[in-house]
Parts: sequence; C-alpha cells; structure tokens
Amino acid sequence: PEKPGNQTEEPEKPAKPTGAIKFALDQGLAKTSFGQNDDGVVPTAWENSEKISLYCAEAANATSETLSLRGVKSGESCHNQSTYSMHWGKSDNHNFYATYPETTISKPKSVAFSIPAMQDVKPNEAPSKSYIKLVAAAERVAPSELVELGFEPAFSMLDIAFTASEDVVINRIAIRSTDSTPVAGDYVATYDGSEWQFEAAAGASNLSSVIALQ
Repeated sequence: PEKPGNQTEEPEKPAKPTGAIKFALDQGLAKTSFGQNDDGVVPTAWENSEKISLYCAEAANATSETLSLRGVKSGESCHNQSTYSMHWGKSDNHNFYATYPETTISKPKSVAFSIPAMQDVKPNEAPSKSYIKLVAAAERVAPSELVELGFEPAFSMLDIAFTASEDVVINRIAIRSTDSTPVAGDYVATYDGSEWQFEAAAGASNLSSVIALQ
C-alpha cells in the first residue's frame, strides 16, 4: 500500500464549453446586395459566401471568428459550420461585436475601418460592395441564447442627380467637407453601450476632407 505522503492528486480538468454559439442576422435594410429602389429606400439582403467577423472576449476556445454565410435568410440563425470555433465560456454574460466585410477585431467595443477618398461609381449601377462598411453589437447575452446581430452602416451613401446639356462630359464629382472635417481615411467605430460612435483614427495619415466619385 502507498504511504499517505506519496499519493498524487489528479489535475483538475478544465470545464468543457457549453456549446457552439449561434447567431441571427437582423432584417434591416443595410446589407450587401441592392434591389429595386422604392421611395428612396434600397431593399437589400445578405448573399451566400459573404463573410462577417465576430469578436467576444468572454468566449471559450476562440475570441474571434470569421462567419461564412451559407444560404442565410434575414432573421435566420447561422454558424460557421466548418469550425464551430466560438463556444460559450464561463461568464454569465457575453459581449459580441461584429463587422462586415471581414476584418481583424482585436479588442472589445472597437472596430477599425477605412473609407477610400477615390470611389469608382458608374451611372445606373449599384455601388461596389467594397464600399459598404457595417458594424453590429450585442452585449450582455446569456450563455446558450441566440445572439441577434443588428448591423448598421458606418457611413452615408449619397444618391446624386443632376442635369446637363448633351455636349457636357462629366468625368468626376467631388464631395467636399465645408469645414475640413475628414470624410475619408482611417476611422474607428466605438460602441458606448447603446450606439456606435465614429471618429477618425488617431495619427491617421490618409485623412481627406474630399471624396472624388469617378
């Protein structure tokens, strides 16, 4: 028999995650494909294979994840079926932050993005999806609940209409801030618990008060 002083204790095994986190997308209008104009509103919807980035400091296994949408409709739950990398952790409440398109989110409540000063927009065509920047937040979500993400745009889309004689050729339209407030460049979106705040990134060298639409 072993002597009492020689017995070894088995190391405590870490608790397993309580299950993969599942997400639901909102039914808002700020999405990524454009439909027919209706009284100034552009109805839109998510498209297959598009990707969003998620961040949750309280999650187990992985604090960030890229979610690839596969046949997702508005309001339908979804998850990255290939990895299931983000699981519920031990915290009573979890806080989630997301962005489209996919980008690196490295800390809570903050998303970095960039708006180009030169944008190529063709008449009677939908803008490039590369110009769309969306952010979402869902805070104090209890484990095992469905995480509902309501995305909102990080910038304003302008619909410009004008008339000119047939012999006038318009090559470019410039939109200028009258008070030199930056309207293009590197920005940071910060969530204050109720809404997103947007401001120019500190030390950004590419800030511009002009956007030129070709």
